[in-house]
Amino acid sequence: MLAALKEQLDRGDESELAWVVSNLRRLSLPWGYCLHHAKAPKCPYGQNACFAKDNGPCHKLVTTSEHAPVIVATLEDLKKSRGIAQEKGWEMYANDLNDQIGGMEKVLSELEVPVEARLKNRGGQR
Repeated sequence: MLAALKEQLDRGDESELAWVVSNLRRLSLPWGYCLHHAKAPKCPYGQNACFAKDNGPCHKLVTTSEHAPVIVATLEDLKKSRGIAQEKGWEMYANDLNDQIGGMEKVLSELEVPVEARLKNRGGQR
């Protein structure tokens, strides 16, 4: 989506830019921005799967260092919930939490990489 938008802007076509600007707030999540096009069918994963889709964070999730405090706080809560789930024997719920925790830890480690070596969907340059 970003590459297509850049190509349009390079050609002087700002028609999609207006949509992006007007909808950016709607696409904002506490831990980043979702690039799932709002005109497309509803995301089949829901916002709780942003960190757990396909064994890791969704490629449409864009996070930067400014989102790290929310991710860290959410991660702490999920770890507490996972501990309770494990104590109670709620294996399926604990496994779901493991997936989310793993995705959040991966995003946080990606945010620690220097900006010039970081992926663009993590606020980087590559």
